[in-house]
Amino acid sequence: MATETNNMRAESNVVMLTIYQDKMDIAYSIPTVLSHFVQLSRIS
Repeated sequence: MATETNNMRAESNVVMLTIYQDKMDIAYSIPTVLSHFVQLSRIS
């Protein structure tokens, strides 16, 4: 029984990590997208 709860905790931790990484990727991609838009607006 104890091993089952430990496995559940490990799985939930993995899910939280993947969600956190997705949010971090979005947070990192937003500035690059904004900089691309700024460069495009400067060209035109």
